[in-house]
Amino acid sequence: MKILNANQIRQADAYTIKTKPIASIDLMEHAARMCFNWIIKHINNKTSTFHVFCGMGNNGGDGLVIARKLIESNYKVKTYIVQFKKLGSVDFEINLKRLQKLNAEIITISSASSDLNL
Repeated sequence: MKILNANQIRQADAYTIKTKPIASIDLMEHAARMCFNWIIKHINNKTSTFHVFCGMGNNGGDGLVIARKLIESNYKVKTYIVQFKKLGSVDFEINLKRLQKLNAEIITISSASSDLNL
């Protein structure tokens, strides 16, 4: 398995969006769905709580989709957003609104915060 760095992932996403008829938000949904499918195949435990940590870029948007899909499948989820600016990427903000509609537990952490109480 090849592991890509952030710049390579950004380039791969841009290439896919440019050459395939898929919007960025739909590509994010697809990637997160594949990750969600892997999680429930390998960690099918509805008694534990998932802790999903998200930055405010598109990778954080993927995390928000994963959290939403887990909640929709009746898993316990706490979503943490590491806030280092006022607004996230466009796709992040779209998925944050989708997650908020589920009344999900979302904890905002200041990037200056040094302690987490899990």
